[in-house]
Amino acid sequence: MRMAAFIWLVGVGAFVTLVAQGGTSPALAQTPTPPAGLDLQVTPSRQSVERDQALDLFLLVNNKSNNEVKNLRVDLSNPDFTWVHAPTFPPTIAPYAGALRTGTIKATSSAQFTQQQIFLTFRYDTVVDNQQLTLMQGSAVSIQVVRRFEEETKGFLGGNAAFFYLLLPIIPLFLGYQLVNGK
Repeated sequence: MRMAAFIWLVGVGAFVTLVAQGGTSPALAQTPTPPAGLDLQVTPSRQSVERDQALDLFLLVNNKSNNEVKNLRVDLSNPDFTWVHAPTFPPTIAPYAGALRTGTIKATSSAQFTQQQIFLTFRYDTVVDNQQLTLMQGSAVSIQVVRRFEEETKGFLGGNAAFFYLLLPIIPLFLGYQLVNGK
């Protein structure tokens, strides 16, 4: 009980001291407010892609601050994908406005056959408290890199080769029966 009373008295004393000094600490008073940033949504046109095949990304960017966003650009950070057509944004996005653009990426010929995380880095310039800032934000999208004709081979157990190996002894028997009974 005595310890709780002591802690309470120390807390009250710190509050009274803070109020007597002007209400805020000097470290908190000098911290600028950070910009609100962007709301980013990246949606692929489909969830899977083959090697050397293109895929569209729909990029929706909303400016959530009361400051203009200038020189918005986007970078791709997955070595298994390259830009075919990088999206170009307007030179300035007004406060509380947005932009919708489409970019096209392509899986490289050496892309790994797995679920890939594609990280997009959005860089932009803005002015906060009369200071020019260059900021960046990121957004990720998942794309599955699949083998060619993978969907078709899933229909046969063990793939196409096993199915044809089962038919191989049956076809000569069928043709032989037709030759023998055809006379």
